[in-house]
Amino acid sequence: MEDVADYLELAKDVSISAGKLLMSKYKKVKNIRHKAPGDVVTEADLEAEELIVSSIRKKHPGHGFLAEEGGESQGKEDMTWIIDPLDGTNNYTYGLPIFGVSIALVKGKEPVLGVINVPVFGQLFHAVKGRGSFMNGKPIKVSGRDRLQDSMMLYDSDFVKSKTEILYSLDSITKRVNRIRMLGAASVQFVQIAMGNADAWTEQSTNPWDIAAGCLIVEEAGGKVTDFDGKPWNPWMKNLVASNGTRIHGEILELLKAGPR
Repeated sequence: MEDVADYLELAKDVSISAGKLLMSKYKKVKNIRHKAPGDVVTEADLEAEELIVSSIRKKHPGHGFLAEEGGESQGKEDMTWIIDPLDGTNNYTYGLPIFGVSIALVKGKEPVLGVINVPVFGQLFHAVKGRGSFMNGKPIKVSGRDRLQDSMMLYDSDFVKSKTEILYSLDSITKRVNRIRMLGAASVQFVQIAMGNADAWTEQSTNPWDIAAGCLIVEEAGGKVTDFDGKPWNPWMKNLVASNGTRIHGEILELLKAGPR
């Protein structure tokens, strides 16, 4: 794999700039538009995405983009940036400090780097394929807990999209796991697993910009990410289990099989 150091520094820089923009508007957002029930967009989303895309495009005009608000634009090169400029928009609009900026780079169909900025907490996470995961430049590692009854699990909160499936699976899992939390921001949930603060997370309905960076960060921290059938992750899969990679991953998959898809 070609060296991606230059790409990584660019991704980190633009994620920091986008985070500063989000913080400048935090608890001040006025223009909130509903794209769909439970799915909102603000001027902060749009401005942060424009900042990220324009900054990257200036340096790499041949690259493609897949961004939550702006959609997909094909590039002349085999490199695509997958961007969520404000992951956790609902939290952001309510003033909950659980949101992040998520940026991934995919070569062909292989994610090669991921960056997540959680600006409220001053945390910048990054991973390059095969080189480990880091928070503010220091290596991070998933937990070693291997029993569900001891585990902290994060869970899907998007009941609007798949209420029946979420509740059915939740009922099965709550009987086995120690604690469950719903944070409402994929980026933040991924990094909690990567740091070992939580042990697993399931999501029923995903988009590439929700998961591309976070999956790589968890995997490079020693964790495991699959779909509900146990197949290796890719940014375009529609459901996921992310875990610390111990036997609890298989146990969660077994519990999910009992529920409707």
